[in-house]
Amino acid sequence: LLLIAQCVYYNVSNARRARKASELSAQSGSSEEEPLLSRRGSENIGLPGSRRRSSAASRRRTLSGGRRDSLSKILEEESKKRVWLRNAVSVVVICCAGAAGWVIAWKSGVWRPAPVGDDKSPTGTPMGAEILGYASAVCYLGARIPQIIKNQRERSCDGLSLLFFLLSLLGNATYGAGILFHSQERDYFLTNLPWLIGSLGTMVEDAVIFLQFHMYGEKPLASAVVE
Repeated sequence: LLLIAQCVYYNVSNARRARKASELSAQSGSSEEEPLLSRRGSENIGLPGSRRRSSAASRRRTLSGGRRDSLSKILEEESKKRVWLRNAVSVVVICCAGAAGWVIAWKSGVWRPAPVGDDKSPTGTPMGAEILGYASAVCYLGARIPQIIKNQRERSCDGLSLLFFLLSLLGNATYGAGILFHSQERDYFLTNLPWLIGSLGTMVEDAVIFLQFHMYGEKPLASAVVE
């Protein structure tokens, strides 16, 4: 709900800001464009010695461009290392917090292992629960597809948090493992099958997003550093 509220708020505010900018540019557009056009026209005039100056300027641009490229590569590598280090530390902290919470709940008597095989009912799982479970699985599996398509269409993962998907992958993995490690009985497995599909199937889609991060997730960052 917070993410949806952020999307609505920033879409409205950005659209309002864009309208104001377009109105201002429409009011002062003619006076701003004339000096640029005149400057461009003066650069194309064939003055004596202009070829030498243009070639020297092009060499300077080439050298400065090479320096910027090398600098951007160094900064990009350093930023990648910092991002992965920060994400790794965050994941370790989350795992430690979860383990500590389990230990506290176990030692204090709040949590006890649930017995397996004592709560079997001849009627099986209610039909409504199964329908909701499989609807939940479909929603989970379909949640990543629009984002994957958007990343592929724009060739960019700009705006996405890598840590969000790391923690989502870790949460789905531990959730599915918790179900599987609790019991391997057939009835228990079939009862929890919708939630296993939703959690473990989403991990495959998260892996696709990680691949997109690797392919073109850092390109907007490198261009922003150069500029």
